[in-house]
Amino acid sequence: MHPRDREGAPVAWARAGENGDFEVEVRICQAGQGAYRWFQTRATPVRDATGSIVEWLGTSTDIHDLRTMQERQKVLVAELQHRTRNLIAVVRSTADKTLAGAPTWVSSAPPSATAWRHSLACRACCPFWTRTTASPSTS
Repeated sequence: MHPRDREGAPVAWARAGENGDFEVEVRICQAGQGAYRWFQTRATPVRDATGSIVEWLGTSTDIHDLRTMQERQKVLVAELQHRTRNLIAVVRSTADKTLAGAPTWVSSAPPSATAWRHSLACRACCPFWTRTTASPSTS
Protein backbone atom coordinates (compact mmCIF):
# COMPACT_ATOMS: atom_id res chain seq x y z
CA MET A 1 0.00 0.00 0.00
CA HIS A 2 1.23 3.51 -0.80
CA PRO A 3 2.68 5.24 2.28
CA ARG A 4 0.28 8.20 1.95
CA ASP A 5 -2.73 5.87 1.94
CA ARG A 6 -1.73 3.89 5.03
CA GLU A 7 -3.29 6.37 7.45
CA GLY A 8 -6.75 6.04 5.91
CA ALA A 9 -7.06 2.25 6.11
CA PRO A 10 -7.24 1.96 9.93
CA VAL A 11 -9.73 4.85 10.01
CA ALA A 12 -11.90 3.04 7.43
CA TRP A 13 -11.73 -0.17 9.48
CA ALA A 14 -12.80 1.74 12.59
CA ARG A 15 -15.79 3.16 10.71
CA ALA A 16 -16.58 -0.31 9.38
CA GLY A 17 -16.88 -1.59 12.95
CA GLU A 18 -19.40 1.18 13.66
CA ASN A 19 -21.55 1.14 10.51
CA GLY A 20 -20.93 -2.40 9.25
CA ASP A 21 -19.48 -1.53 5.82
CA PHE A 22 -15.87 -1.09 4.77
CA GLU A 23 -14.93 1.04 1.79
CA VAL A 24 -11.58 2.59 0.92
CA GLU A 25 -9.67 3.73 -2.15
CA VAL A 26 -5.92 3.14 -1.92
CA ARG A 27 -2.90 2.74 -4.14
CA ILE A 28 -1.41 -0.74 -4.14
CA CYS A 29 2.02 -1.61 -5.53
CA GLN A 30 2.18 -4.20 -8.29
CA ALA A 31 4.92 -6.59 -7.23
CA GLY A 32 6.25 -7.35 -10.71
CA GLN A 33 6.36 -3.76 -11.96
CA GLY A 34 6.84 -1.71 -8.82
CA ALA A 35 4.13 0.73 -9.96
CA TYR A 36 1.18 1.82 -7.84
CA ARG A 37 -2.39 1.47 -9.07
CA TRP A 38 -5.61 2.71 -7.49
CA PHE A 39 -7.96 0.09 -6.04
CA GLN A 40 -11.37 0.45 -4.47
CA THR A 41 -11.86 -2.07 -1.69
CA ARG A 42 -15.29 -2.81 -0.26
CA ALA A 43 -16.30 -5.35 2.36
CA THR A 44 -19.36 -6.27 4.34
CA PRO A 45 -19.47 -8.42 7.46
CA VAL A 46 -20.83 -11.96 7.51
CA ARG A 47 -22.58 -12.52 10.83
CA ASP A 48 -23.61 -15.62 12.74
CA ALA A 49 -27.03 -16.22 14.32
CA THR A 50 -26.13 -14.08 17.33
CA GLY A 51 -25.09 -11.11 15.15
CA SER A 52 -21.39 -11.45 15.78
CA ILE A 53 -19.06 -10.88 12.83
CA VAL A 54 -17.67 -14.21 11.67
CA GLU A 55 -15.76 -12.91 8.64
CA TRP A 56 -15.66 -10.13 6.10
CA LEU A 57 -16.71 -10.66 2.50
CA GLY A 58 -15.22 -8.15 0.11
CA THR A 59 -13.71 -7.23 -3.21
CA SER A 60 -10.94 -5.03 -4.54
CA THR A 61 -11.51 -3.42 -7.92
CA ASP A 62 -8.77 -1.84 -10.03
CA ILE A 63 -10.01 1.73 -10.61
CA HIS A 64 -6.70 3.20 -11.76
CA ASP A 65 -7.84 3.85 -15.33
CA LEU A 66 -11.07 5.44 -14.07
CA ARG A 67 -9.17 7.76 -11.70
CA THR A 68 -6.73 8.68 -14.47
CA MET A 69 -9.60 9.55 -16.82
CA GLN A 70 -11.35 11.58 -14.10
CA GLU A 71 -8.19 13.61 -13.55
CA ARG A 72 -7.86 14.22 -17.29
CA GLN A 73 -11.52 15.25 -17.40
CA LYS A 74 -10.95 17.79 -14.61
CA VAL A 75 -8.07 19.31 -16.56
CA LEU A 76 -10.14 19.45 -19.76
CA VAL A 77 -13.12 21.04 -17.99
CA ALA A 78 -10.84 23.65 -16.42
CA GLU A 79 -9.34 24.40 -19.84
CA LEU A 80 -12.80 24.68 -21.39
CA GLN A 81 -13.95 27.05 -18.64
CA HIS A 82 -10.84 29.18 -19.12
CA ARG A 83 -11.32 29.40 -22.88
CA THR A 84 -15.03 30.16 -22.49
CA ARG A 85 -14.29 33.00 -20.08
CA ASN A 86 -11.73 34.39 -22.54
CA LEU A 87 -14.25 34.25 -25.41
CA ILE A 88 -16.91 35.97 -23.31
CA ALA A 89 -14.40 38.69 -22.42
CA VAL A 90 -13.65 39.25 -26.11
CA VAL A 91 -17.36 39.49 -26.94
CA ARG A 92 -17.95 41.93 -24.06
CA SER A 93 -14.99 44.04 -25.07
CA THR A 94 -16.17 44.15 -28.68
CA ALA A 95 -19.70 45.07 -27.58
CA ASP A 96 -18.38 47.81 -25.28
CA LYS A 97 -16.20 49.26 -28.03
CA THR A 98 -19.09 49.11 -30.50
CA LEU A 99 -21.39 50.90 -28.06
CA ALA A 100 -18.70 53.46 -27.23
CA GLY A 101 -18.59 54.49 -30.88
CA ALA A 102 -22.39 54.40 -31.31
CA PRO A 103 -24.55 57.52 -31.44
CA THR A 104 -25.42 58.94 -28.02
CA TRP A 105 -29.09 57.93 -28.33
CA VAL A 106 -27.95 54.28 -28.36
CA SER A 107 -25.35 54.37 -25.58
CA SER A 108 -27.62 56.36 -23.24
CA ALA A 109 -30.78 54.42 -24.07
CA PRO A 110 -32.88 53.17 -21.15
CA PRO A 111 -32.83 49.45 -20.23
CA SER A 112 -35.95 48.90 -22.36
CA ALA A 113 -33.73 49.49 -25.40
CA THR A 114 -31.80 46.28 -24.75
CA ALA A 115 -32.81 44.90 -28.13
CA TRP A 116 -31.22 47.89 -29.87
CA ARG A 117 -28.04 47.51 -27.87
CA HIS A 118 -27.94 43.79 -28.62
CA SER A 119 -28.45 44.33 -32.34
CA LEU A 120 -25.67 46.89 -32.49
CA ALA A 121 -23.26 44.74 -30.50
CA CYS A 122 -24.06 41.46 -32.24
CA ARG A 123 -24.88 42.26 -35.86
CA ALA A 124 -23.58 38.91 -37.05
CA CYS A 125 -25.85 36.90 -34.78
CA CYS A 126 -28.90 39.17 -35.19
CA PRO A 127 -29.30 39.92 -38.90
CA PHE A 128 -33.07 40.32 -38.41
CA TRP A 129 -32.62 43.36 -36.15
CA THR A 130 -30.07 45.06 -38.33
CA ARG A 131 -32.20 44.65 -41.49
CA THR A 132 -35.65 45.45 -40.19
CA THR A 133 -35.25 48.03 -37.44
CA ALA A 134 -34.67 51.67 -38.29
CA SER A 135 -32.88 54.06 -35.97
CA PRO A 136 -35.00 56.76 -34.30
CA SER A 137 -33.21 59.49 -36.28
CA THR A 138 -34.47 58.05 -39.62
CA SER A 139 -38.04 57.26 -38.58
